[in-house]
Amino acid sequence: MHKSRLETISFWSAAAVIFLIAIFSRRPDVLTYPQFFAEDGSVWYQQAYNQGALQALLIPQVGYLQTLPRLVALGSLELPFATAPLLFNLCGMLAQVAPALFLLSDRMRHLARFSYRTVFAVLLIAQPNVAELHVSITYAQWHLALLAFLVLVALPPERTSEKLFDCGVLTLCCASGPFCILLLPSAFLLWTLNKARWQSVRLGILAVGACVQVTSLLLSHHHARSHAPLGAAWQLLFRILAGQVVLPIFQGSNRLQHWAHSKNQVLIVAITLTASAAIVSLWAFWRGSAPLRAFLLFAGMVLASALLSPMGNLTSNQWEAISVPGAAGRYWYLPSLAIACVLFWMLSTGRPLIVRGLALLLLCSMSLASMRSWRYPAMTNLDFPHYASTFAALPPGAQFQIPINPSGWEMKLTKH
Repeated sequence: MHKSRLETISFWSAAAVIFLIAIFSRRPDVLTYPQFFAEDGSVWYQQAYNQGALQALLIPQVGYLQTLPRLVALGSLELPFATAPLLFNLCGMLAQVAPALFLLSDRMRHLARFSYRTVFAVLLIAQPNVAELHVSITYAQWHLALLAFLVLVALPPERTSEKLFDCGVLTLCCASGPFCILLLPSAFLLWTLNKARWQSVRLGILAVGACVQVTSLLLSHHHARSHAPLGAAWQLLFRILAGQVVLPIFQGSNRLQHWAHSKNQVLIVAITLTASAAIVSLWAFWRGSAPLRAFLLFAGMVLASALLSPMGNLTSNQWEAISVPGAAGRYWYLPSLAIACVLFWMLSTGRPLIVRGLALLLLCSMSLASMRSWRYPAMTNLDFPHYASTFAALPPGAQFQIPINPSGWEMKLTKH
């Protein structure tokens, strides 16, 4: 069969290079002076080095199996210690670019025209207010979850390589966090609408993965989730939904407090924005295509789980912590993308002119917000190469602590 232009090696190479350069430009320090970040060093590398990479593969983190970052840690042990953070960051970049590239593939042609998919792929790379997820293997599971969803709605695979890709992505997603559980309702919805053989295979993989992760969660009696009070309140709910989910994609950050001059006025604005987003999303769910409805369901499951069991901090009220501008960006990543999907749906042919005009105006606002907040602040340079060289000179059995970002974190290694 003659391959189309989109399937050529040159096209995919060029697209991957462009996306990777864009990701690098948002925070160049990920390659200019790579460092471990949070769990990258204090959990994944530390446990792989101290306890053995294969043994660490089976250790749950906050109750769930986390295979993706542990595989990266396993691979990093084969490299000099000084280069390990670079491998972590490179893998984080690849995980981040994968959904955008897959969205351009011919297997997604049923969702929208290639031009629309290209614009949305760029949005995935340029989305504002998600610095927390940027080039981090700890949070790569969120990008992997998006890729797994795209696999769920993709056209059935025709080649053996495509079948292996689908099964590999879904299996890795099942073994890397709780997203297989959150994807299961969407997979079931798609299966009820199309009970084709391959859709049943996808649903089956997620169902098995969900059982494994639920079992892991139930057996992990002492997992490290925060036991701080939830602090739920309906005023906070509107502030979170409006300020963290809706506004940042149009303004680049949570600027809810800039919209009014008193708490009551802020609350009125928050209620208005939340209600508007909810009404439009429900309309899209009711009238939209099966893939759109499935993504709205998935994003809603993610948002609900984030509100019911967040990890904002370990001491104070959780909802207060996650309502702070810039906090817990991982939780708002997929719900914000769902709003963007709704806008693209509103822009499609057949909608009233006023609806299409409003969608175009909001999409232009999103583009401006992305440009204004393109660069993320670099992490503090803690001179990791110095600590790596010091560690290399230590005798076997010596214990060593290395400070890592964010401030106050560290990794503890026992020299082999």
